[in-house]
Amino acid sequence: MHVLTLLPKRTLTLVALVVIMSLLAACGLSTEPQVVGQTQRPTATALPASAPPSRIDLARGQAIFASDQGCAPCHGAEGRGDGPVAASFPCQILDLNDAQTLQVSVAAWYGVVSFGKTEQPGCVMPPWNRRLNDAERWDVASYIYSLKYTPGLLDQGAAVFAATCAECHGAQGLGDGPQAASLAARPANFSDPALLADRSDADVRAVLVSGIPALGEGAHRFADRLSEAEQWAAAAYVRTLGWGNAPEGAPAGPAAPTAAANAGDAANVAPAPTADPGGDAAAPVLPSELTVQGTMQMGTPGLDTPAGQPVTLRVLQLTGSGAQDVQSFEAQAGPDGAYRFEGVPRGDDLTYILTTEYDGVLQFSEPVRAGTEAALDLPLTLYAVTNDPAVIQVDLLRLFVEFQDANTAVVQHAARFVNVGDRIFLSGGQDADGKDTSIRIDMPRGARNLSINPDLGGNFTVGQNEAGDPLVFGVFPVFPGDAPVFQASYTLPVAGEVQVALANSYPVTSFVLNLPRAEGVTFQDGRFAPGAPVELNTGTYDTYNLDTPLPAGEGLSFRVTLAPLSGARPDLIIGILIGMGAVFGGAALLSVLGRRRTAADTGALERDALVQAIAALDARYEAKQIGAKAYRAERARLKAELARHMGKGARR
Repeated sequence: MHVLTLLPKRTLTLVALVVIMSLLAACGLSTEPQVVGQTQRPTATALPASAPPSRIDLARGQAIFASDQGCAPCHGAEGRGDGPVAASFPCQILDLNDAQTLQVSVAAWYGVVSFGKTEQPGCVMPPWNRRLNDAERWDVASYIYSLKYTPGLLDQGAAVFAATCAECHGAQGLGDGPQAASLAARPANFSDPALLADRSDADVRAVLVSGIPALGEGAHRFADRLSEAEQWAAAAYVRTLGWGNAPEGAPAGPAAPTAAANAGDAANVAPAPTADPGGDAAAPVLPSELTVQGTMQMGTPGLDTPAGQPVTLRVLQLTGSGAQDVQSFEAQAGPDGAYRFEGVPRGDDLTYILTTEYDGVLQFSEPVRAGTEAALDLPLTLYAVTNDPAVIQVDLLRLFVEFQDANTAVVQHAARFVNVGDRIFLSGGQDADGKDTSIRIDMPRGARNLSINPDLGGNFTVGQNEAGDPLVFGVFPVFPGDAPVFQASYTLPVAGEVQVALANSYPVTSFVLNLPRAEGVTFQDGRFAPGAPVELNTGTYDTYNLDTPLPAGEGLSFRVTLAPLSGARPDLIIGILIGMGAVFGGAALLSVLGRRRTAADTGALERDALVQAIAALDARYEAKQIGAKAYRAERARLKAELARHMGKGARR
């Protein structure tokens, strides 16, 4: 079997936005999560906090899964959705043994384990990222993936691998087979679980069926040599080569490779092949250096590409502990916008990104990894800046209202903004600290105790309007196609009713209101149409949809009447679901907005998460598992976030 090249040239692009207003207190980290429902098959890879560890501990994954405080109470000991508490939910919990899970990746399951699942009203799974560490979540995700692998399937896969693949990939899949030395490119090392983390078994099988055109016509194509069953079995078996410490009855690959088999330096991380009885020469590796080249282009029509524009190429190395800068290069674009960098280190775990400051804002290319090419093409698109708010729209504004007691309402407020123009948006104003501001969010009259979702980091600044009510600004540039989100909670006074008066600086396409279905709570407003209720552990919440879009500046006022409560509920736990898209991305758990960071930024893990997510979701798009519109929206959003972690960000 020839080298199995599973990472595309442009692995790092960006995915469809979904904002999860995560279960603010519903997941008790010291007890069984109280809001657990059907875990739908993930439709996109979420944001990993890091790459998988160098070896998956499948036994630990099984132990966590089977624990009374783990997955089994809902999903069942064998993952068939028949756990002891499953019957208490209004939906059928997914059978994790379902073969359709072969259409998604381990990284996608890692995202579900890490960030929960909130796409189906009434069936919500909370995030486990604060209860399990990163390695444990990868172990659990891998164990979930292993549930569908039968001993017979893996035995068949092992036989196919030995007969067809081992001559190149080696008996243990280390890339050191007897034919490896004769190949133009080093065979893949399957002992590294990161190689297949963002690829489903269907993706792996597709390579066996279609081959790898970059290696030549018909290269690595086994459609005629292996039956469909053998193809699936081989795809399953190669994944297990990165798994170790298997529990009884679970799949496992061979013993972990020696340290020598994994040796490699930062500039050329190709591992040195182990000795093989069938060959007397080491497998050749790709050249340790490559050329990075490309051309600037203007994303804002009517503008000329600036000649002599300085460009920085940054080389990042992905490790289990984060993304680290390896080296940077400087160049100037020529009259035609072209640039070129020579002598750039090549590595399987190296990522390349271009940055430049144009119109006062740090702008950058898509991050990519290198394939087998000698020269890597890396274009860079530039945008001009505008202060015109007409480019900003709110495509969803959603409020959850809960009554803490007879005098206080607690409001969960989420909004998603979209830059529909072809210029970067900044308001032209600054906050008290001199930071340039962008989107504006007015809180309702009388709002107090404002608390912005801490996962949004320092992306917003809070002030007051003339009436003394909270006024929030984003402190990040909004690039074309960006879809930044705002999430916060606040209280409003109640005196027999709660009055909500909202101002809106931008047109609102969709407004959704959720109110508790409880005795004494009354809402009557002919402008709203009822929608599907939301079931949470705290009860049922009725949904009301504003029946017409809201023009910019028009504002919206409504009131909810409240009969006297039987008593205060100071211990109220509010589990709030804000689903803002059709594709799971786990994005709310990272800082999804803005671009302001200094060179001393400690967010290496977050950069790594973004790089990994971009890679995985690009693969999802190429496999036609995510729509183009959603893909482009998330691409712009993650691109914005990565820039914030790369250094500068705000307009000077």
